[in-house]
Amino acid sequence: MLVRRTLVACLLSFALLPRDGWAAAADVTVPRDPPPEALPDAADLVPWVVKGYPAFATGSVVRVGDWLWDMPAGKHGWVTVQPDGQLAFADKTSARFWGSTTVYGMTFPDKTQEVARLADAIAATGYNLVRFHHNDIPSKGIGYLQQKPPSNSQLDPAGIDRLDHLASELFKRGVYVYLDFADSRPILQEDDFDDWEALKKLDYVYPYHQVLGFYLEKAGLPAEKTKPFRDLGLEWDFYLTHGLRDFEHVPSWRLYVPRGF
Repeated sequence: MLVRRTLVACLLSFALLPRDGWAAAADVTVPRDPPPEALPDAADLVPWVVKGYPAFATGSVVRVGDWLWDMPAGKHGWVTVQPDGQLAFADKTSARFWGSTTVYGMTFPDKTQEVARLADAIAATGYNLVRFHHNDIPSKGIGYLQQKPPSNSQLDPAGIDRLDHLASELFKRGVYVYLDFADSRPILQEDDFDDWEALKKLDYVYPYHQVLGFYLEKAGLPAEKTKPFRDLGLEWDFYLTHGLRDFEHVPSWRLYVPRGF
């Protein structure tokens, strides 16, 4: 309410300005940087060091991984789904996970001390599961697949060694690992896919513009509004979403949609 009243008061004050007042107001400039006299005394400032990862003192209660997780990971055996749908380890210990994700180069620290710091930070903040994401790339420093020649079946020794190093440090701290197997790997002839060249050309790009154009058309927008989406090209037939059972094809957008949608 106070903000609303202040805004109304400001608008009224401008509205009541005489013509010459408007001109004077237009000449007022707002400084980009605060004037020196507005800055605090340097002697009153305290350095605040920002670290790459959160760090907590050994024995601190906020290092929740020290008292929350059962170390090392794997001591209770494999995780299985129980008849009631719950997760449990092989020895029937209940399994619950709170997960985080590392992506690209984050999964491949190149310094030993960096690996320990990262694993410490993940465990200390309460995660007991880490997903290694977007690492199936034949690229040095961010993937574990062979680069020369690119391969989806051959591993890069240096990359897989770094990944193993981080995984082992996480296991020591009671943190489990989930490895995404197919995220960013290229389509290669060795994969023996039908139409692999067409898939490679697609390069995992979903034609969102076809979906957007279809939705806008269904919302009643005129053709000139949907034309920019159509002009991006209609090269592929696609499904509006995964798992459609009863569907029909919309030729104008080359899109499969729920029947009667």
